[in-house]
Parts: sequence; structure tokens; C-alpha cells
Amino acid sequence: MTYNIGDVVLGRVISIKSYGAFITIPNNITGLLHISEISHDYVKDVNSVLKTKDEIKVKIIDIDEKNKQIIFSMRALTKPKRKTKNKARDKQYETIMESRKGFEELEKMLPVWVANYFGGNDD
Repeated sequence: MTYNIGDVVLGRVISIKSYGAFITIPNNITGLLHISEISHDYVKDVNSVLKTKDEIKVKIIDIDEKNKQIIFSMRALTKPKRKTKNKARDKQYETIMESRKGFEELEKMLPVWVANYFGGNDD
């Protein structure tokens, strides 16, 4: 084979199954794009994302030289989207983390409290 793991190639969808799509790349090499490697998002039906004869960019993520099989990924070519369930809560958290206001007095008093607690009364 003239390809290596990590190569990004243009392939054509030649067949779609419930578990993924078969992709052919130059030199008549065929491999599997598993449903889990299509997107970072959940894909219920491969047909909702891909169609036969689609040309797609894929990354080679595994090569089985003995069986002459290649495993492709589209997912590996994109960054996952940050899933946020509660944008207001996230914004509030970011504001708190960016600001130390409110903790300055505690920071000033900590040495005094530590000294009083550990420092001195041997009754």
C-alpha cells in the first residue's frame, strides 16, 4: 500500500451500511468509515450524513496490511464542539474564575487564622 496512518485523502462513498460506509481511495483501495468515525455528534443513520458517490475527505486511522483493510475517519479531521447545557451557568462560572474579588479579604486573613490556630495556646 502506498498510504500511511495519518494520511488525509479524498475518497468516494461506494456503499452504505447500517454500521458505516465503504470508501474507495486512489489506487482502488477500499476501506471502512465506521459510523462512530463520521462525526463527533451522534449519528443515528449513516444515510442522513452520507450518500453513495459522495466525495469526502477522510483520514486513515488504521491499516491492516495482512487483510489489506483500511479504517477511515472524518471525525479525526474536526475539533469536537464544546457542548454547553447551561450557558448562563457557564458564564457565571467564568466570571467567578476571572475575578478574585471577594476572596481578597479571606486571603489577607488566612495567615492570621493559621497563626492563631497553630500558634500559641499551650494550655
